[in-house]
Amino acid sequence: MNIYGQTEQSGVSITEPPHEARRGGSLGKPLSQIVQTRIVAPVAPHTDVAVGEVGELWVRGDAVTPGYWRLEETTADKFIDGWFRTSDLVREAEDGYMYYVDRTDDLIISGGENVFPQMVEGHLAACPLVLEVAVIGTPHERLSNQVTAIIVPRNPGVTAEDIAAYCESQPNLRGLQRPRRIEIVDAIPRTATNKVDRPMLKRAFS
Repeated sequence: MNIYGQTEQSGVSITEPPHEARRGGSLGKPLSQIVQTRIVAPVAPHTDVAVGEVGELWVRGDAVTPGYWRLEETTADKFIDGWFRTSDLVREAEDGYMYYVDRTDDLIISGGENVFPQMVEGHLAACPLVLEVAVIGTPHERLSNQVTAIIVPRNPGVTAEDIAAYCESQPNLRGLQRPRRIEIVDAIPRTATNKVDRPMLKRAFS
């Protein structure tokens, strides 16, 4: 079964109830016996979002660490009134099941609107021209940040214009979700754990 947690939360705070039917893509439900949870707007003012909306997961309880050893600034940034800010963006369904969306570190705020890179990546990954994709935010004069797609093409000769034409044909890749900048590369850098190295991409393309 799926479990969710971090070291700061003693390893697990959300899991799939074994006596209930699985929900595809869900983390499960919070373990209310050991943690309290909130889903909060990722930017100030940090108010609770409505059910079904995306926000940052905050947790607190006896299973949550009170802070970081000798890291006062980090503790002050990550803890508010006893709540630990996980930096994970989630949404909660009406039935209490939670779904992972993205990381606050990767959130793109473009034209005052929140754009979630993983959602854009999912739509672009469906393109038959795309082998691999990573989406980051890069500076934009008017929008502050723009959606930038880093593409490894499936075949030689695929151009940024080809990808842009595909985006124009897809309703989910229009508006602020549309990649305004498209870069064609041979490979996407990854970390030792095979995750996309977004900091390296941001340094390379900002």
